[in-house]
Amino acid sequence: MDDVNHQIDQVSAEELRDVLSSCSAFIGFSEREYGLLAQKAQRVFVPSGTQLVKFGAELDTFMVVEHGRFLFRIPSRLGKTIVVEVGRGQPLGLATSISRVPTLGEAYALRDSKVIYCPRKAFLDCFAANTDLLEDFSKWTLEQFLILIGQKNLESHPLTFALFPVSNEPIIKSSVTFLKQALTETIGKGHLLESQKVEKALHCDLTDDSSFEHVRPKLSQWLEDQESEGHYLLFVCDPENTKWTRWCLDQTDRIIVIARAQDTSAIERIDSFFSGRMIAGDRVYIDLVLIQDHDVILPKKSSAWRELKCLARQHHVRDTKSSDYQRVSRWIGEKPIGLTLGGGGARGLAHIGVLQALEERGVPIDAVGGTSMGAVIAGAYARGWSPQKILSFAKELFADTKAIADLDIPIVSILAGRKLNKKLRAFFTDIDITDLWLPYFCISASLSAGEMIVHDHGPLWKAVRASCSIPGVFPPVRHEGHLLVDGGVMNNVPLDVMESRCKGGKVIAVNVGGGGAKDFANSSHWDHSGWKLLRESFTSRNKHIANILDVMMWSTTLSSKRYLQQLVTSGRGDLYLAPPVQSFELLGFDALEQLYQVGYEYACKKLDEWNGLQDLPPEAHSRN
Repeated sequence: MDDVNHQIDQVSAEELRDVLSSCSAFIGFSEREYGLLAQKAQRVFVPSGTQLVKFGAELDTFMVVEHGRFLFRIPSRLGKTIVVEVGRGQPLGLATSISRVPTLGEAYALRDSKVIYCPRKAFLDCFAANTDLLEDFSKWTLEQFLILIGQKNLESHPLTFALFPVSNEPIIKSSVTFLKQALTETIGKGHLLESQKVEKALHCDLTDDSSFEHVRPKLSQWLEDQESEGHYLLFVCDPENTKWTRWCLDQTDRIIVIARAQDTSAIERIDSFFSGRMIAGDRVYIDLVLIQDHDVILPKKSSAWRELKCLARQHHVRDTKSSDYQRVSRWIGEKPIGLTLGGGGARGLAHIGVLQALEERGVPIDAVGGTSMGAVIAGAYARGWSPQKILSFAKELFADTKAIADLDIPIVSILAGRKLNKKLRAFFTDIDITDLWLPYFCISASLSAGEMIVHDHGPLWKAVRASCSIPGVFPPVRHEGHLLVDGGVMNNVPLDVMESRCKGGKVIAVNVGGGGAKDFANSSHWDHSGWKLLRESFTSRNKHIANILDVMMWSTTLSSKRYLQQLVTSGRGDLYLAPPVQSFELLGFDALEQLYQVGYEYACKKLDEWNGLQDLPPEAHSRN
């Protein structure tokens, strides 16, 4: 706290009440208690980037945010750091100052802010005057503890963004307008600030340092007024490194860079500009919005932009497609919706029906991921195909039930895998994962490293091929020093992976793994010889006799089935769907139409019952 700019003002009881009334620790405070606090309270200006609270510090005062935003970081013994934004009306260091224990985290000002310092003794004097206040404080303390151990989420969505346009081209300017409109539809009312508008409104020249410093208090006061009303702020930087640009970037850790996908010459300049820039003690990372031509089938130049050292996430938009900007706004506003599709052989065709139901119910999907057959369907959807187009392609692909059956001498695997390679290459051509409209990943398991592999870049067909490589059925895939097999071995429905990527948003998980070998457990045919079973397969054509392929496929997902149950039981994910596909054969691709219908009807019913639909903005209900 030694670096705080001590521009100190006194605080009235009314001002203190206005700020603290939204915090449950102070819900029982009367005018008398607010008056006691106000006698010792002081308002302090904290410049952007200042470390207000240091880890392990012993505090004799606590702070309450009056205006601005702070990043509070709490390291966990479990290895997962808790990071949350703290805004107006939220205290910093309250529990630790009262209990006289060292602080458990550190806090940085994300932009120019004002806090109110309240001495520990003044707070305890309020308790002495009114012991009923202890109950409210105890409840608040319990809430903070639950947040600390991860049993309760603290709702915290960003409200301040800085947008850095690479140039002043008209297409970039129009994209800024589209993005602002999308943010308004996603977050609520907001304001766009750019240097020309500020100069006109405040009658100043922002290129002149003295002139800018003169109007800075007026600008800060206006920002405080907007923040008090809950409005988001979008600061639009100049394309050059001006005083205005630097000030905008100092007001937030949410930085968006917008550029034309073709303009790869700007990569080095962007990296140079953000090199060495720090926010809240961490290196700056950006959200990159790449503008694609409106008529392109798939995004272009993505792999070149991945070379950006400051890149956190990459988004593709078409210059006239509003749903693309709505998707970006949900990511930036930390409200994305992720869909993860599990493996299950032919049963995975039910995913297509689920996708159809999601679209009809207006659920926008901002990221997709999957394992095995789920990886195939997710990849098709990420490239922009509609559920009906995926269904049509699947009918063509699986019209021949032996489309991927190329028997081999069973030394490495039963099937050679060449037909599967050919089908996947034809399906996904030479698409790179980064050239998909939606963020995508798929899961495989490394036999060589004994770990799960998440594929989110590189050739799409090869990543899907690895994710589908059922051990013993298809040969493993060699990739980047790994020997890879079906991801179902370790994580058949990777909702945890999607959760880690969709901070603040919702995750929908679809499990088509079915019931395994339950229906065959009491069958006597397991005791028969292979020759006898072969004869029965010819004489009992309407009866499925489990074979070595079934056993291998059941075994593949056995270990990950328990892990999924633990995730679902503990409340992970926001919507868990398990279409009733257990009666379908794992290799019964000829049941495509029935599987589609089962997935569709089941998902429609569950979506109609899901409360999460109420949280979706009406403007997001279109994929077009």
